[in-house]
Amino acid sequence: MRLEKKDLAWERYYDLSSQELGELIRFPKQGRTLHKFIHQFPKLNFAAHVQPITRSILRVELTITQDFQWEDKVHGYVEPFWVIVEDNDRE
Repeated sequence: MRLEKKDLAWERYYDLSSQELGELIRFPKQGRTLHKFIHQFPKLNFAAHVQPITRSILRVELTITQDFQWEDKVHGYVEPFWVIVEDNDRE
């Protein structure tokens, strides 16, 4: 089965090998470089544990883990992220 760029969601690129990426762009020699760049793109994993304290108060424990390769030349020494918590019911 031949992979087509238009058929892949962004998240799927992360799962491809350097050889598959090279075939996808029809430039096999650049597959390794593209693989490296894709894995340097900031990607985070979140795990949340929510515990009700009262009817109107929740305790939220959020664990954030890095799922990308850090490179000082690319990211510098800090990579800021915003975490926004919102109450959909506005209570």
